[in-house]
Amino acid sequence: MESADKLFERAKRLKPEELSDLVARLDEYLSSSASDETSNIARSYTRSLALSGTADATWTDVSSHKGRHLAEVYGSGHEG
Repeated sequence: MESADKLFERAKRLKPEELSDLVARLDEYLSSSASDETSNIARSYTRSLALSGTADATWTDVSSHKGRHLAEVYGSGHEG
C-alpha cells in the first residue's frame, strides 16, 4: 500500500475534474465509515442496555438488602 505522501503527490497530478471526483469519493467513503462505526457503537450499547439487570449473583451483598441497611443507618440517629 502506498504511503499517504506518495498518494498525495499522485493526486496533485490529477486533472481538476479527476481531483474533484476523488475528493467526492473520499468524502462519501469517510462519511459511511464514520456512520458504520457510530452504528456499531449504538448496537453495542443497545445490547448492553438490554442485558442490564438480568444477571443474578449466587450470593447476597449489601445491595441485596439495602432497605434494611439504610433503615439501620437512618433509624439509629447516626448522621453520616
